[in-house]
Amino acid sequence: MIIISRQEIFSNRLKDLHSGVIAPFPEKRTKSGEAGGERSRLNNPQMRPGTMRELQNLASFLMSGGCDWLSGQSIYMDGAAYLAHGGNFYGLREWDDAQWQMARERIEAHNAQDRAKRL
Repeated sequence: MIIISRQEIFSNRLKDLHSGVIAPFPEKRTKSGEAGGERSRLNNPQMRPGTMRELQNLASFLMSGGCDWLSGQSIYMDGAAYLAHGGNFYGLREWDDAQWQMARERIEAHNAQDRAKRL
């Protein structure tokens, strides 16, 4: 690991330094009886854990000369989990028609109560 002081980063000597982080989501330990990567297959939009090759490809790109304009960015390597889970609605993809109907009825009942209070 190379540690560079803030003063060195802003000096003219290191003017071409591009700081950034490759930050995959932390690996979770498997539970007893659970196969490795099982939660990724169940909860990830790509239905699989990431591979070391994918991480290596990103690192190669970030270190290449063709990436000079990119500076200080966070690049999520999570198989779109951040996008899918950002609103915590990803689990709703497994709801059946009866569950959707029940949710719709509850929302409509709540809306009716709110309307009655305003009148």
